[in-house]
Amino acid sequence: MSDSDSEKKRKNSDESDSDDEEAVNSVQWPVQIRISIEFLSIGEVDTLNEKFHAEVRIISKWFDNRSDKKKYDRKKDWNPNLFIENAMHDVKEKIKHKAIILDKERREITETRLAKGNFWERIELQNFPLDTQELSITFASKLKTSQVSLVQNQKKISTIYFETLHSFRDQQKWKVRW
Repeated sequence: MSDSDSEKKRKNSDESDSDDEEAVNSVQWPVQIRISIEFLSIGEVDTLNEKFHAEVRIISKWFDNRSDKKKYDRKKDWNPNLFIENAMHDVKEKIKHKAIILDKERREITETRLAKGNFWERIELQNFPLDTQELSITFASKLKTSQVSLVQNQKKISTIYFETLHSFRDQQKWKVRW
């Protein structure tokens, strides 16, 4: 490797470090992530294997201090590293980001995640056949709790779509409550 190649590599590394530092400095700790979950469909509930099939939309929102940037880049900008904790191996996800500049100092980032597949759920049959079960999506961050605070979005509550309530079918009898 020539001296000029080494210098270029070092310069690119310095620029990358600078970008990372800017991204980290663009938020105030802990960053509050406002989350809402929409159940688009609920399929089979497999009590034996403790899983259920569903399609969900998870909307996460947070603020940062990068009002100079109109686009959000999850690899360069600060990222809460969110994931679905009870997603099984077959869950397919599509993730999109949108940034809205609010004023001269802040912007709001919206992450919309569509997930479809099987989700793990502890099924406890204590009063069979009259049991009631809760089906949940567990959302988490790979960051420390000192860096991220996950809260329910008070402006957009979590929902089950009306069509989902009427199209929910399984070989057993289920009552969907919310």
